[in-house]
Amino acid sequence: MSAGQAEHDRLVAEAQARHDELLATGQSRYDELTSTGQAQHDELISTATAQRDEMLSTATAQKEEILTEARERSTGMVAEAQQKRSSILEGLEQEKSDIEGRIASLKEFESTYRTQLRDYITGQLDQLERTGVDVPGAGAAAGGSGSSGSGGEATSGDTTQDETADETQSETESKTQEQPAG
Repeated sequence: MSAGQAEHDRLVAEAQARHDELLATGQSRYDELTSTGQAQHDELISTATAQRDEMLSTATAQKEEILTEARERSTGMVAEAQQKRSSILEGLEQEKSDIEGRIASLKEFESTYRTQLRDYITGQLDQLERTGVDVPGAGAAAGGSGSSGSGGEATSGDTTQDETADETQSETESKTQEQPAG
């Protein structure tokens, strides 16, 4: 049995050598693949991190640019709105001043007109008292049914009264036309 045992030992030794060789080759291949995989992994992580950082940087720059632009536009819009507000307020203040001036002018005109009208009416009443013009129908109301001008004929007193009424109307129209245009 020694030849069988020797063959057995030789085959076991060859198998063990082949096993050790394959194990070494497998381990070497495993180490190589692991190293390559780790290198690729590290490269991908590095590339992804760089891309992420670049994208974040770009996004941050865009955000800052947009915010700056928005602030500038906002500031411009606020300034424009304040300028328009000031312009409108100035216009309204000027309009208010103009209206107050017109009101004062109209009040002055009204006062003058009332004074002139009162003076005119007082003058007419004084003239009426001085001339002693009889008012038509006044004699009948006082019990004087037989007055001389009661037949519907115009008397000299009626003519004077008509002329006075015409003068009053003419002066009133004249003063109304003198009113300043507002």
